[in-house]
Amino acid sequence: MGRILKIVAGVVLMAFIITAMFATRNYMLNTAPSLRAEAPQETAQASADQSDAVIQTQDEPPVEPAPAENFERDILIYLKEMPPGPAREKAVVDLFKRWAYLDERAALTWAEGVLEGGERLAALREGLSLWAARDVQQAAQWAQGMAQDRSQALAVEALMDVWGAYAPQEAAAWLSEQPANAGSDAAARTLARRWADTDLNGALAWVRTQIDQGPLTPGGIAVIRGVAEQNPQAMMTLAIELPQSDTRAQALGVAFELWSEHEPAKAARFLQSNEQAYMRELSETLAEKWGMSDAAAASQWVAGLPEGSARDNATQGLARALMPYDIRTAVVWAQSISDESQRVNASKALMQYWLNDDPATAAEFIREQGAAFLSETPPPGESPEEPDTE
Repeated sequence: MGRILKIVAGVVLMAFIITAMFATRNYMLNTAPSLRAEAPQETAQASADQSDAVIQTQDEPPVEPAPAENFERDILIYLKEMPPGPAREKAVVDLFKRWAYLDERAALTWAEGVLEGGERLAALREGLSLWAARDVQQAAQWAQGMAQDRSQALAVEALMDVWGAYAPQEAAAWLSEQPANAGSDAAARTLARRWADTDLNGALAWVRTQIDQGPLTPGGIAVIRGVAEQNPQAMMTLAIELPQSDTRAQALGVAFELWSEHEPAKAARFLQSNEQAYMRELSETLAEKWGMSDAAAASQWVAGLPEGSARDNATQGLARALMPYDIRTAVVWAQSISDESQRVNASKALMQYWLNDDPATAAEFIREQGAAFLSETPPPGESPEEPDTE
């Protein structure tokens, strides 16, 4: 009897659950249309509430930036508690940049009077860059009032880097009014590089104004270097087109030296396609610069040159590049120079260096070469002079 009652109770419970499920389904089907109809109203109301919130937020006073004393305090804590080095400098400069972003003048004035060493230089450079991006005239005026030292030089370089990106002529005019010194020369080089990056023809025109003024000043050479760093081939082309003069020789030398350092293979092809006499003089520069970075490639290039003054000059430059690393090979190269006077002078300079650096090995080499070679070199034991490696 009890078992029958349990079965009946289970059937009743199941029927109740099924009934409830159908009732819920019917309710959802009946109410869904009305819910969909009301949704836009609720959304509109929500949007209105958000708009009110925005209006209220706009009416509220802006959040005040951290007081200057907090930046000063935190930077001074870094300086006191962290050991000197790159990590401390980065921490100081990162915090300083946050301050400069809020108030460039106050931050820079504080840095100039309080910070020292690397932190001072880096902070002034970064701070002036931020200021120049917002108000270059005010930043330039502040930079003019700085003491003329390394700090000002780096600050003005940063100024030229920003200013030169969008108004290089204006930047050049301002720079021309500043006292001529190493700092202004470095700034001119930075400006020329930036100008050549954004407006090559304009930068080359600036170079021409430097050349037209007569003998190149250090500032004029700096302008040529800046353009050549950005586009050495364009600078070389301009220099070649100049009338024969010492100024042209200077411009060619500066441009070609930089090209030889960074792209010696391209410089070699350019050199060989221009066979004028003055171009042959540049082979020594190319061989020396190339030999410092890739002695094997430079040696192959020199070996492939036809005999004559160009190859002799290149051989001398290659020997000078090899001198600190493989003096024996350098001397062998010097001995292959065809011009007797040039060969003797180069060999003597190299042997003087070798006798001073490693006299025993140098003396052994001289004995191996015999009397003919000995006549071209200083005797072992003689106090040698340091060769000119410039």
